Amino acid sequence: MIQWCADWCDAIGAYVIGALEDDEHAAMSRHLVACPVCRAEYDELVPVRDWLARTREHLTACPQCRASYEQLLLR
Repeated sequence: MIQWCADWCDAIGAYVIGALEDDEHAAMSRHLVACPVCRAEYDELVPVRDWLARTREHLTACPQCRASYEQLLLR
């Protein structure tokens, strides 16, 4: 990663999950258009975000899986 992008690296994850303030979100959007390195990292995180959302939805809908998950957390 180029040194200048080190400033953006920590914010990419927050951007992916929608946790940035409006001005930070806009700045990150502009940066991702211009920086292929950060865009590639963003592209790698989006499927993880989507998988986590589907998992959360499934655990909400499936009591058996939710119970298994809760047992796993207790270990």
